[in-house]
Amino acid sequence: ANPDGMTRTATELPGYLVAYTAKYVLVYAMDEKAIETWTLRIEDTATLPDDSRITLVYSNGEFKITCVDRDAILLESVQCEQESIMINALLLPGASIAIRPQHAPPYEFTMRTTRQYDIVCPRAIGSIRYSSLEEMSDHKERHLRGIRRRTIARLKNLAK
Repeated sequence: ANPDGMTRTATELPGYLVAYTAKYVLVYAMDEKAIETWTLRIEDTATLPDDSRITLVYSNGEFKITCVDRDAILLESVQCEQESIMINALLLPGASIAIRPQHAPPYEFTMRTTRQYDIVCPRAIGSIRYSSLEEMSDHKERHLRGIRRRTIARLKNLAK
């Protein structure tokens, strides 16, 4: 079901088309600079912080994080006193992830938005909207010879 107030629109991610097969679309980002990076600090699981970009629910030792923003959100890491765990999970609008920390609070969830991610997605939720013959940066050129198409990947929101 849709989170409250969420509409079903496509998420668009710019990048270079690497593969477009019968099953998958693969787009590499042109630039991965963050538009915004933020950290949610949780001192006590009984009092969760508010954030308009996500919903955060704690139940039975598990956090459920759902993206309710119009842009995709990258959950980069979860930090607790004993360890830092790199997650790097991309949450499209409507998508959720469950995190079960192994240690007691406090926790810090680090997230970012950029609109430019390297992404592989099933064709069922992804398509290509636009392409042009635009040169790649030298950095990507060294790793992806012969790929020259700039694209916009349209990803259907995961909310039903």
